[in-house]
Amino acid sequence: MKSAKNIFDIKIKMMCLIMTVVIAAVMIWPVSVMADGDKCMAENITLTVNDTDIYNVKAVCPYYDNNTYLSLRDMANAFAGTDKAFDVSVASDSIVITTGTDYQSPGIGNDPFDQAAVDEVYGLSYTLKINSIKIDGREVKYFSLIGSVGGVYDAFISTTDFALIFDTDMWYRGDALFADTKSDYVIDIDRLDKNEYFSLSSGALVGDATTGDILYEYEGDKSLPIASTTKLMTYLVVMDAVSKGSISMDDSIVISEKAEWLSGTSDGVVALTAGTVTNIRDMLCGMMIASSNECALVLAEHVAGTEQLFVDMMNTTAATIGLSDETVFYNCNGLPVYSEDMITSKKQNHMTCEDMFKLCSYIINRYPQITDITTLKSTTLSSVGAWVANTNSLLYNMPECIGLKTGTTNKAGACLVSAATVNVDGTDHIIIAVELGAENQIYRITVSQVLLTYGIQYVLGETPSHHDTDVPGDIPVTAEGLCSLIVNTAREKHEKTEE
Repeated sequence: MKSAKNIFDIKIKMMCLIMTVVIAAVMIWPVSVMADGDKCMAENITLTVNDTDIYNVKAVCPYYDNNTYLSLRDMANAFAGTDKAFDVSVASDSIVITTGTDYQSPGIGNDPFDQAAVDEVYGLSYTLKINSIKIDGREVKYFSLIGSVGGVYDAFISTTDFALIFDTDMWYRGDALFADTKSDYVIDIDRLDKNEYFSLSSGALVGDATTGDILYEYEGDKSLPIASTTKLMTYLVVMDAVSKGSISMDDSIVISEKAEWLSGTSDGVVALTAGTVTNIRDMLCGMMIASSNECALVLAEHVAGTEQLFVDMMNTTAATIGLSDETVFYNCNGLPVYSEDMITSKKQNHMTCEDMFKLCSYIINRYPQITDITTLKSTTLSSVGAWVANTNSLLYNMPECIGLKTGTTNKAGACLVSAATVNVDGTDHIIIAVELGAENQIYRITVSQVLLTYGIQYVLGETPSHHDTDVPGDIPVTAEGLCSLIVNTAREKHEKTEE
């Protein structure tokens, strides 16, 4: 642990550096960032850690106010010496985080953005993407921004993702951020619902497949296009055919010309050649891991002879297992289907979040081996000589995640049906989250992780902390005021220690 004198000396040095930057702000150009991409607003945030230590944290907001991404260097410096301490190093396209150890570069971080950058609308340019991130050697897939200020690279990650990654209770009061590193981050679903968080998606739901209980839903009974999450029903119909003995997992399948044609279009995923002999295992893996539309077609043709006959089986199965009339399938893979009318209609498979939860619960309970496929991050389809990677980022971000299926079309938006296991008093519960219609992959990943995390915390009986979010009158909003407050706080702590 750091001595009181060391803490005082470090903070005084930090404040001197901050004051130097503030005074020089009018004499320098806006921050130069060595990256092209998304236009961002620069922001300086007041962070209070454990109600005692106060820091400046640089933040950027891509495109929108309050779309806040926090500096990992600043947060690492602020969390040093706490229960959630971590070290971080940042290169031009990679981030390495080590938890349980203090930040090793305390001289870098917590300097504010200069006022010229803050005042300029979209004064910074960072690229928001999935950069290479490793946490304690484990690869994760979160969206982040990396840029260089003064030749030193820094990385920024969303406030929500930060709280999820470091399992830290965090909240805002006005523009000020607070963190309690002694408390874990527990999802307050009622507050999120009140703030319309789930309107980021067209529909959302989380439930316990083990009990059948729906724990939360947003527009759960609204019929929505489902894109490639369709392939969950395709999987069920195929496995039912195997179970009935109509086909065998050992069957050899000859790839059709139609499947080859589809693989060569812009919707193709796995290159297939007509006449090549494949098998059900490879086609199931290609369909569920890489979301291959042509692998789904190969399976449909093998089971029913034609795709249309297979679609009839999909709709019959939906009714048999108790899904509502709002569930309708037009094809086996979730791509748009055009009608033959003179004025062409563009139809897509659709169902409700409630029906999707019922479907997934049914599959998990009847064919739990689905997770042997959906938990794979990648695999090789030996029969067609293809290597495929899983499209579900939550397999990297949540150790509890066991799949299940992504989906995207222009109309459906970004969709993700995900599942996770949690043990409660010796019993494994399967939590299923349904997210349909997010505007992009960023929201698809985050909303789904929030839903799954809430479901896990709910069955474990965890309850969120409730914080006063009224704006306190003693939190400064200027860099000068922040510097003064931090220096005075450090001095008072030093004097009390000396007493």
